Amino acid sequence: MSPSRLYDPTQAGSAQLQILNLNLNDEKRQRNIPVDVYWSNSANTEKPVIVFSHGYKSVRTDLRYLAEHLASHGYVVAALEHPGSNFTANKDGDSLKSQEFLARPQDVSFVLDELAKINQTPNNQLQSKLATNKVMVVGYSFGGTTALALAGGEFQIASLKHSCEQNSSKLTPVQEFICVAQELPENSYQLRDKRIKQIVALTSATSLLFGETGLSKVQVPTLMLTGSADNITPILSEQITSFATTPSPKWLAAAVGATHLSVLDPNLISEQQRTKNLSISSREVVGEKAADIHKYVKAITLAMAAQLTPEASKYSVFLTPDYAHYAQIASTPLFPFRLMTEIPPAAMGLIPRN
Repeated sequence: MSPSRLYDPTQAGSAQLQILNLNLNDEKRQRNIPVDVYWSNSANTEKPVIVFSHGYKSVRTDLRYLAEHLASHGYVVAALEHPGSNFTANKDGDSLKSQEFLARPQDVSFVLDELAKINQTPNNQLQSKLATNKVMVVGYSFGGTTALALAGGEFQIASLKHSCEQNSSKLTPVQEFICVAQELPENSYQLRDKRIKQIVALTSATSLLFGETGLSKVQVPTLMLTGSADNITPILSEQITSFATTPSPKWLAAAVGATHLSVLDPNLISEQQRTKNLSISSREVVGEKAADIHKYVKAITLAMAAQLTPEASKYSVFLTPDYAHYAQIASTPLFPFRLMTEIPPAAMGLIPRN
């Protein structure tokens, strides 16, 4: 069926949104993890729990518009805050610790453990509403890296250390960031959580960390999104390379002209600009200028979530090149959208080898 004949997946659902604020304490790891749970009375275990992992120096509300959209369609969204790499932890210029690359996936697993307990607690408002064994993770930037690790991607520290040492004079800023992980013991880290059945990685940071084979270990359906004008996690080194080595089923969605911050909640951008917590480059396409990008992110993320429900076939059309083209012409031509399931052979020669 043509996308133009379908209802609009960018529109809010009919469920009445509620937000529950949790403050979870992992005593074993001495990490306090705040979690905002977006839900509605229509939520049930037929639909997956969706966990959000934020970017570096960011906060758990950085995709609030997306959490609200998914919750309005009956999903439960748990947006957690990683205490070692959020804005509070790094506001004074403190450097990122290598252990944070391991701690972030562990944060998600801990939150799922706690949500499973809540699901079994009598007289709890979320009792019997949480499908904690059927989970989708949505990660933005460093959160995308976290999602890929939870999906089975293996950190290759020995090859990372070699690449960081050999290419020290020509590393990109994001590669310098990732090279912090070389301080970890030279193991192949497997952080997969089997409760996670698929992931969405938005403008993720991947180069060097997973080596040449680490992402071939991903074991769940994966949707990646990139922006062609992203100069923080550049499309070639950070998304195309990782997508090429990730097993199918997989989707790569690209917003031509979008930048790294384009997917962020417009309210978060305005709040942080006012308080000068975030330095916004004049090149960044954010706020209302990125409205079309937000709409497309809502549509494809909702469609991915639905693949874990009985409505999978109904939503599958929104994960096609036809819908990407329709989404473009149905709004404005400012940000042409592309979607593919494989990298064209002609593009393979453009992929850098480290």
